Amino acid sequence: MNKPTCAPTGPIKPGFKTTEFWLTLGTFLVSGFVLTGVIAQGNQDTIGQIVTHAITSVSLVAGQAAIVYKYISGRNKKKAAVTEDSSDKLPTRPKSKPKSNKLKPKPTSEGTIRKRKRKTS
Repeated sequence: MNKPTCAPTGPIKPGFKTTEFWLTLGTFLVSGFVLTGVIAQGNQDTIGQIVTHAITSVSLVAGQAAIVYKYISGRNKKKAAVTEDSSDKLPTRPKSKPKSNKLKPKPTSEGTIRKRKRKTS
């Protein structure tokens, strides 16, 4: 006999971590508020618009945050892999000599070097 193909393959999440739970809870809360009179019949459209806008905003921000998180974690993994693989292969720069601020003598037209005279006051 064939096994169902839609059976969960990994561990089952607790109920409060599922989308179904939160959607059902939200629906029950809103309908309970309407039935008890906390939300008046005339305010249902306004509250519906507010809830819809809030859900849309939260889902967009969460989606963007997930994309940024995946991008950053992927970049970090690649950088770590490159660093581990090529740590011995990285070229080293030769150390340069520090530049001196001293005045260098100027060559003359004859090819000899003439020292500059210091001004004495």
